[in-house]
Amino acid sequence: MIALNILDHRLFMQQLLKGSIFYPFEVRNAEVQTFASFQISGQLHKDFFLLDEQDLLTSHYALWKDIQPFIFQVIKGSRLPGKLKIILSLPKNQWKIFLPTDNQQASAFFLNILYENHKMTCTTGVALSSFTLDKSLEHAWDEYILHFLKENQIHTEKAL
Repeated sequence: MIALNILDHRLFMQQLLKGSIFYPFEVRNAEVQTFASFQISGQLHKDFFLLDEQDLLTSHYALWKDIQPFIFQVIKGSRLPGKLKIILSLPKNQWKIFLPTDNQQASAFFLNILYENHKMTCTTGVALSSFTLDKSLEHAWDEYILHFLKENQIHTEKAL
């Protein structure tokens, strides 16, 4: 797990709210505090979909590209939110991007985004299906996120 301070809030928010770089991620939870508090659970309600659509669903969570317009609508304007907290996870079919082999130990790879008190922080996290002292999955995920942010010109520094 690493915590990273985002150095250019404006660029990061532009990428998050208007860009497509986070589209592949699933939304576990989102919370926005503006004039009121808004909370979104990314968990899909399969019974909402038609039967043939239900068969096509491969995930339990909505993708960021589907939730992004709602968050943007709540935030848009000249004032920054008092708080923004988004918990993203990488879908299992994307794990091959940074994991060399199929892995049964991990159950989720998280990217937690928090804007609060004029600070923007991204924190990585890994949910494991069983206890292990091996940190190689965490390190692989951390390295992937560092590379992902750098590749998208999002400058960071490690938080203390």
